[in-house]
Amino acid sequence: MKRIGLLLTIFLLAQVACNLTGPPALVSAPTAVSTGTHFPTALPPTSTPPPTPTTEPSPTPTEAPQGPTGWIAVIGLDSNLWLVDASSGEKRQLTYDGVTWDANSPGQIMTSYEDPQWSSDGKLLAYERQTGTPIESGYQFQFDLLVYELVTDQTRLVLVNQQTAGYAWKPGAYLITYGTMIDMQYFLNRDPQYANGIWAVDIETGEPYELIAPQGGRPLVRPNWSPDGRFLGFDEVLYMEGRGDFAYYDFETQQYNAWKEVIGAYSWSPDGEWIAYDKRGYIAQGDEQIWLNTRQKDDERAFSPQYEQGYSFSPVFSPQGDRIAYLSNLGDLESTQFSLFVVDVAGSEGPSLGAFEQTWELDWSPDGKWLALNNGSDYKNQQILIVSAEDGSTQPLAQGSAFAWQPAAP
Repeated sequence: MKRIGLLLTIFLLAQVACNLTGPPALVSAPTAVSTGTHFPTALPPTSTPPPTPTTEPSPTPTEAPQGPTGWIAVIGLDSNLWLVDASSGEKRQLTYDGVTWDANSPGQIMTSYEDPQWSSDGKLLAYERQTGTPIESGYQFQFDLLVYELVTDQTRLVLVNQQTAGYAWKPGAYLITYGTMIDMQYFLNRDPQYANGIWAVDIETGEPYELIAPQGGRPLVRPNWSPDGRFLGFDEVLYMEGRGDFAYYDFETQQYNAWKEVIGAYSWSPDGEWIAYDKRGYIAQGDEQIWLNTRQKDDERAFSPQYEQGYSFSPVFSPQGDRIAYLSNLGDLESTQFSLFVVDVAGSEGPSLGAFEQTWELDWSPDGKWLALNNGSDYKNQQILIVSAEDGSTQPLAQGSAFAWQPAAP
């Protein structure tokens, strides 16, 4: 989830309540910093790290591991980016200049890291940096996109002073696609000249370019690739807040396909033939379900039940495509307890795997046996948990908010 800062109050609210208010506005943030873009090939750490950082060594296994494996990128409560080994608990700190808000230091520069995402081969980790500098009227913000290479321990700056409206790696390529923030003039006048397309940047060359032009005069945001890399989904913006109409581009046929319908949060099947979605356009109405449909939009079916009280949201296909995980609120709209379900694509909903506090994000392990999720409504006590997709057994991973599970190497 994006959190966009114009004023300090908006910034703080976005840190703790973005799930309750729905998707953020997609209006470009005015800034007084330089808008020039350059692309150095590598950067040193953002500030001098401790001379002897401590880590927990991985134990030497005596047999094949039975539990979760791989690195999980985590945004810690210190606003820094960490890697945590899902098997051993070993931690590796990647940034050191994160600064959380302190009411006793209103003039401090605030730096936070957000939205980590792995390349499909698990070798590169992209993430966003937000820097807030005090000015007379409040704060001005700069947004940068960086990429960390696991093997070399090097970081490169890919986009400078470019706030994205969602970004995503293209599967099988070192190409990052992103939406751009929308000028307020579009919302005031619906002027198509302010409608931006989906952009891309090859991290090897550092040259950005428009990948998909808008059609019908609407800006395009929130790129979402099918795992096979053939289809790119995105939202056609309707309003300043909430989700837009779903559309996708087929790179094999070079066709733009518009559903002309809001489908909310959605997930592609591995082969790109099916889409699971929740039809949640903004804040929950209390009757949302999980739906399945073909990408041609010709076989819609309800996947989760219609509860007498409650709703379901945030479906995610397993990497193998045989199951869908999703969350359900089984209480009233004020409830912050969300139940986790994992259901076979051809099956029906059974018992939940547990209830969790203020959860909004799910991510599968590459082998499809585990799920990572966030838990906790109190910012100081937020944590990332790992849950067995078979029996619901749960183990804590780290304190933090946003996260991403490293894909298996091809």
